[in-house]
Amino acid sequence: MLQLIPILIGITLLTFVLMNFSSTDAVDIMEQNSSGAWTDEMKEQARHEMGLDRPLPVQYLTWLGTTVRGDMGESYISGQPVFPVFMSKLPATIYLTITSIVLTIVISIPLGILSAVRQNRFLDYLIRFLSFIGNSLPNFFVALLLIFIFALKMGILPVMGNTQGFKSVILPTLTLAIAMAAKYTRQVRATVLEEMNKDYVMGACARGVRQSRILYFNVLKSSMLTIITLLALSIGSLLGGTAIVESIFMWDGVGKLAVDAILTRDYPVIQAYVIWMAIIYVIVNLVTDIVYHFLDPRIRLVEGIADRKNLLSAMKEKMRDQQGVRFRFRKGGAKRADAACPVQRKEKPDPDYITVRTQKVRKDHTKAQLIVLLVLAGCLLAAAALASHITPYDPYEQNLLNALSAPGKAHLLGTDRYGRDMLSRVIMGSQTTIFSSLLLVLIITAVGTVAGLFCGYHGGKADAILMRISDVFLAFPGMVFAIAVAGVLSGGLRSAVIALACISWPKFARLARSQVMTVKNTAYIAAAKLAGCGTFQIMMKHILPNIAGAIIVTAVLDIGTMIMELAGLSFLGLGATPPIAEWGSMMSNGRSMLQTCPWVVLAPGTAIFITVVLFNLLGDTIRDVLDPGNKAASRG
Repeated sequence: MLQLIPILIGITLLTFVLMNFSSTDAVDIMEQNSSGAWTDEMKEQARHEMGLDRPLPVQYLTWLGTTVRGDMGESYISGQPVFPVFMSKLPATIYLTITSIVLTIVISIPLGILSAVRQNRFLDYLIRFLSFIGNSLPNFFVALLLIFIFALKMGILPVMGNTQGFKSVILPTLTLAIAMAAKYTRQVRATVLEEMNKDYVMGACARGVRQSRILYFNVLKSSMLTIITLLALSIGSLLGGTAIVESIFMWDGVGKLAVDAILTRDYPVIQAYVIWMAIIYVIVNLVTDIVYHFLDPRIRLVEGIADRKNLLSAMKEKMRDQQGVRFRFRKGGAKRADAACPVQRKEKPDPDYITVRTQKVRKDHTKAQLIVLLVLAGCLLAAAALASHITPYDPYEQNLLNALSAPGKAHLLGTDRYGRDMLSRVIMGSQTTIFSSLLLVLIITAVGTVAGLFCGYHGGKADAILMRISDVFLAFPGMVFAIAVAGVLSGGLRSAVIALACISWPKFARLARSQVMTVKNTAYIAAAKLAGCGTFQIMMKHILPNIAGAIIVTAVLDIGTMIMELAGLSFLGLGATPPIAEWGSMMSNGRSMLQTCPWVVLAPGTAIFITVVLFNLLGDTIRDVLDPGNKAASRG
């Protein structure tokens, strides 16, 4: 419990610094929202009353004292106290979060178990395929698709608002649950397969215990600890993800309140949103630690939120490193293919038995798949780089006579409200979206790797300080902090890149540090020291090449995530701004025409989806090549 105090202080300090980093003065904002112009004397008096003329440390301590007492100031726009307004919106967000988690559980646990039971069969492949698709769809695209199908076309659900009872929450809940269920279906499958491969399950098989009893009274019960932890961690992503979903569906929660405050530069509201979301996130993780402690006495409360995340990451790695588990259920009981379970009849040869020839064929297939994906990614990058030369029309030229033309021979993807060719804008948008995401991944990989490499090798105070700083950043739900940073920096593509870099570098720092801690005490590092190699030479020549594989795989897998998050900020108006061709911004500008001209949303949304699928497949394949054991894990 005491470990949370430095994290909470760090949250408040980082939030205060962020709000004071803005180039827009609070008094100027208040003047813009007042009925008349202010004189210089009035501005100075307002700054004095607000304490803005005091030194920053004094301002921080004063603000911290009032915040602890529940006084977070007054809104610059409405003049109302911030805390009561925030608390009045919080129940709607909590309601949406709870319904999303419940739906995620209802979808992911049965599908994950079914996929594990039907391992390497058609149903398993189908569920894994659908999970992969769900992971590649940005939630704002899913929201618009659901609105188009169920509200605009079928007319069975409301488009927006939360005034029609349970019907109002269905579409927002589906939007949030689809991506979460896709991710946790795969995790449930991996967890169940790991349990199936343990000795106690083999013993149950030998005793002829029925399938349902093994699954629900043994395997699922033992898997619940990991599943509960995964679902608890999802609360953080939900708290951040609801901001976009609430804005789309006009759901009157704290997410929409925060987006509106960012657009109007209402800093007290933004501060309240960031701090309270982080505090709620920290409290939920603490409660999860306590529940975990009581459910499994072998588990003890670990040091801080980020240390528990390290434990969870290790568990995930163990799941991925599992070798091919061959387990099948038969009528009347369970049968494990590699177990010495007594049977009454001669079984057919196990189709999952992996021979040396099979391993070679799979290895060659993986390499061929990698080559194909690299060629496709290269073609995509080349098209993005040459976008201005290959577009059939000028993507910025307006022709109001052709405004909102349907797809046809002249314009394959139609035109937007200004008569601009959608195909040309999608191609040009690839340059903005993809290269901005690649730059972002390069920044977070470089910063995180250098920090993790240095601190992991040297240890000591530098390592402790880095870990505490990363604890503070990890205490914020990712998109919550990114939205606040992008808003305070006045939006724009550069602000969005900086915002996402701030929340993403700790992951690479911790990954690099953990890898360095593993290899720095090995024999070849000791030999390098005896050979007289310097510290820099050891880190660059001996350690970095040996940890590069895991970092490269993580970086490639992060490209798709960064594309979706960068497009999400642009969708909120916090990234690329018109007339710049960027996929998220294009979808935001066209969503008002979704009913009559759906192509203005479907074209850039499909481009995001295809690009994310390509980079996710590329990352998975690179991981399989660099670590062949993961291929078995992915099949198992």
